[in-house]
Amino acid sequence: MKTALITGISSGIGFHLSLQLAREGWSVFGVVRNREKLDHSLAAIEAERPERLHVITADIDRADELSAALRDLPAPDVLINNAGYGLYGPFEELSDEQLRAQFETNFFSPLRIIRHYLPAMRERQSGRIVNISSILGQMVIPTGSAYCSSKWALEAASEAMRYELAPFGIEVCLVEPGLIKTNFKENMKLNATLEAEHSPYRFLNRLIGREIKQYGRFATSPESAADSIVRLMRRRRLPARYRVGTDAAFYSALKSILPGSFLDVIQRSYTENLHSKD
Repeated sequence: MKTALITGISSGIGFHLSLQLAREGWSVFGVVRNREKLDHSLAAIEAERPERLHVITADIDRADELSAALRDLPAPDVLINNAGYGLYGPFEELSDEQLRAQFETNFFSPLRIIRHYLPAMRERQSGRIVNISSILGQMVIPTGSAYCSSKWALEAASEAMRYELAPFGIEVCLVEPGLIKTNFKENMKLNATLEAEHSPYRFLNRLIGREIKQYGRFATSPESAADSIVRLMRRRRLPARYRVGTDAAFYSALKSILPGSFLDVIQRSYTENLHSKD
């Protein structure tokens, strides 16, 4: 029976991924911060087929708590770092505490889990590490300085590890989803100053609303995203990057065709136009 450790299984991609893998016969170890938020579908599987799903309650941002939770768990065949959230707001108005919290969840916590299991994976000469990044790990949007930089950092670390760990039979893959339906409120944190009348950046609040409305129609359902990742698990070899969603594929193609300077002009013109109308 193949094993998978997945973080952030209470909702969204992590929930559906755990559900699909457990139903396909995998033994899934799922990490959640709050067990009370666990969907009844997963709770039922855990109760009826405990060999298929093992729920672990731990705050991944707390190193000691996470270490204690993982101490007796063997290295899985596949480690999927899925937990994360997006902090959005103008850089000038984000505090050091907010930035550190963003990086703790999206960057340091995944690396901490990877480091925990690498010795065992290296010794057995096998293992797969799948880091759920974002298409925003390849592009930047206004108000995205915190979230985008945390994902860019994860992308760089993952790529370096892919090269370092290849001689030991360990594969590292970045999954880059576009917008995912239902997770806007769950996984987005908007800085309070965005809506404050005194903020010189209040026009950016309209930008976020437009972006979600404009691109939301291309958003992928979490079920579909999870299904794509399950198909990825069936591959004999994992690619360096795996994009999920029409919008992610579209932007990737656009970026490969258009020069960076052209995209820069478009983005700057867009935000400057919004500001002029404020």
